[in-house]
Amino acid sequence: MGWRLGAAALLFVLGVGTGLGLAAWGGEVQAKGRAENGVYQRLSVFAKVLNYVETNYVDAVDSETLIYGAVKGLLDTLDPHSSFLPPDVFKELKIDTTGEYQGLGLMIDYDETSPDGGFIIQDVIPGGPADKVKLRRGDGLIKVDGVDLAGMSMQEATRLLRGPIGSVVHLTVQSTADSTLREIPLVRAVVHMTAVASATYKPLGYIRIKAFQNQTAREVRRTVNRWLSQNPPAVKGIVLDLRNNPGGLLDEAVGVADIFLDKGVIVSVEGRNTLVAERSMARKENTWASIPLALLMNGGSASAAEVVAGALQDSSRALIVGSRSYGKGSVQNIIDLEDGSGLKLTVARYFTPKHRSIHGVGIEPDMPVADPRELLMPVEDARQVLAPSMKALIAPRPETGIAADDWPLLVAYAKLVGDTQRK
Repeated sequence: MGWRLGAAALLFVLGVGTGLGLAAWGGEVQAKGRAENGVYQRLSVFAKVLNYVETNYVDAVDSETLIYGAVKGLLDTLDPHSSFLPPDVFKELKIDTTGEYQGLGLMIDYDETSPDGGFIIQDVIPGGPADKVKLRRGDGLIKVDGVDLAGMSMQEATRLLRGPIGSVVHLTVQSTADSTLREIPLVRAVVHMTAVASATYKPLGYIRIKAFQNQTAREVRRTVNRWLSQNPPAVKGIVLDLRNNPGGLLDEAVGVADIFLDKGVIVSVEGRNTLVAERSMARKENTWASIPLALLMNGGSASAAEVVAGALQDSSRALIVGSRSYGKGSVQNIIDLEDGSGLKLTVARYFTPKHRSIHGVGIEPDMPVADPRELLMPVEDARQVLAPSMKALIAPRPETGIAADDWPLLVAYAKLVGDTQRK
């Protein structure tokens, strides 16, 4: 609907301005021609440099390497999320959206505390090779097969971790527990990443979404339908956990939000031409719009995860608990190229239902709650500085099975259970 309205508006503007447009048309063509000539002149310079390097550089250089490097440099001038992906890296990107790959079963992220641009383990896939040797979230990843990762890009580091089934890789890891360095051999295997995990903490249901992959919305809907289609319903409220969810497929995020919204805008996407806008609307069919809902997020919640959080917050549909999200409000289009490489290009920015752009800003929670597992102090020390009201909300609830140090989940539980009891 948004796209059609935008196109109609564009045609209307051209129709009204026809006289002025004809008068200026010749000048516009000339200006366009001069601009194109400038582009071709610069491409000629590139061709000459490429030829000079190929024929005169001290070592023989593969032309594909040179051209890929040039295209990469072109994309690097745009924004941090636009990039050129050589065939092997592009294959890995596709893996991330399907949920199965050959590797070690761990996810890495930049270590913001490292001055040299190191990496930490962000998550460990249950049952994978990394899980079997007890690598844990927060461990520092220093080297892969003796190669120091300091200063590498995410793509370069990820490529070192991936490999064929049965091959051995040696990781140098710094333990988050005692800062000791250890070298660990791992055998690569087929790793199945489950994007959706669920549990029940009576009377609530709990759904953790690790990433938005193919079928994520379907898995969430199946879980919710199983709980709520019973008579009486198996749960009285639901907690969505999007902490450390880096995003993924936008359509899947829209599908998840649509499970809990029966009307209104979920997200709007606006590209280069502001007259063209696409809006995703909530549908009333097969919707659970009245079940009490809370959503957990933190600084690792980004992109598609922020689409869901923004939609539910602006619609006053869910209580958002935790810490401010990452703040990635741009949309990337993935383009297959003929040689197996790919292009990830930022083509639009998205906006919440209230037309908020969270790019570089993030989403502020309705109820800020620190996660003591991410603080540089013992849990009990952190507890002592809290207000009495917060201490009451994070009181341990061993009967539920919720970890005593998972304060955001404890707060969400307390608030939702209170809401369900008032109803």
